[in-house]
Amino acid sequence: ACGGLIQSSILAQPGASTVYYGGTVAYNTRRSKKFLLNDDDLHASLIAPFDDDDDGIESGESERYVRTKIERTRRASTVFCESIGTDFAIAEGGAAGPTFRPRDLDRGFAAISPWRGGTRVHGSRRDREGEGRPIPSRPSGRGT
Repeated sequence: ACGGLIQSSILAQPGASTVYYGGTVAYNTRRSKKFLLNDDDLHASLIAPFDDDDDGIESGESERYVRTKIERTRRASTVFCESIGTDFAIAEGGAAGPTFRPRDLDRGFAAISPWRGGTRVHGSRRDREGEGRPIPSRPSGRGT
């Protein structure tokens, strides 16, 4: 639900158009293959059934759902960065509510995966204000 806000925040910075290639927001994953670089593997991974608990950890359906969303978001940022040939890519996924699948998920969450070439940035804080980093007013390099 915050994909458009991420793009808007980047583009609000002076000079962003010199480094920002573009973005896509795909809310209906099943119908969004064209928005996902028309990449068969990426699209299939995003619409596949959620992972079974094959890691030996007992968890509920909502925990598997969140864990799978995080992995899918990581994969999307990696594929975008590599396919477009940019230095950075940001992918976002999650659930905003008010109704959730699975039913035992009782609050919204966002999985955000910035990807820089070969470096993944990961945070697990629940304080989204504290997680944010300001975007430099004079960006340099290539980005998406």
